[in-house]
Amino acid sequence: MCVRNVPVFASLDEAGFRAVHSLVRHMDVGRNTLLFQENEPFTSLMIVRQGMLSLLKSGPDDEAVETDTIRVGGVYGSEKLFVDEEIPRHDFSGFCEAPTAFCLIRLEDFRTLVKTDERIAFTMLRELNERLTECHRRLYAVGIKDAEKRIAYYLSSEPGMRDGRLIAKTQESIGQALFLTKETVNRKLKQLEADGVLSIEGKRKIRVQSMRDLLAKAEGRSVCDTNRRPDSRNLL
Repeated sequence: MCVRNVPVFASLDEAGFRAVHSLVRHMDVGRNTLLFQENEPFTSLMIVRQGMLSLLKSGPDDEAVETDTIRVGGVYGSEKLFVDEEIPRHDFSGFCEAPTAFCLIRLEDFRTLVKTDERIAFTMLRELNERLTECHRRLYAVGIKDAEKRIAYYLSSEPGMRDGRLIAKTQESIGQALFLTKETVNRKLKQLEADGVLSIEGKRKIRVQSMRDLLAKAEGRSVCDTNRRPDSRNLL
């Protein structure tokens, strides 16, 4: 089902998926097709089934600059579903250099569905809020110059973070979120592990050993070795 690839639909139950899936239409276009232009009315959410969609933005000299490429499984327009505009507009132009196939959900059809099923609207707004919170976390973290502090803040600000929490994140995903190389992330995580702040379990999981120490690292404070045995000479 195309809609399972759309992050904003990720929290829907099976009934919600079926309701949204019933709105899906299909469209195939040939090579070198201009689908829409910047500032034209936005009419449909687009999910790429085959091929790719290039997003273009007008530059200072009206020259089109490619800003993003949406590949198979990618989504364009989910942020337009809840905008407070009667007729939202495209922020980009969309161009398909190669033959491309889409799943489409018309904005008008989606708005009608939301009006008839408030559960879908509530679930999706909650999902959007979580993703907006994630964007804020990334923006704040990227502003931190020190790589170790940046990583520590990003991990410590995960929702529900606590001692023993297992985080399903790869070094690549952390690097992409924080604009750090995989090598830098690997080096800093190993240092945090050596300091007893966290442990790396396999290639895709990180376990927080001490939330207190992780917060200290995020704030640039020194971490006390809480596991060090007291010196018996100091107890006499």
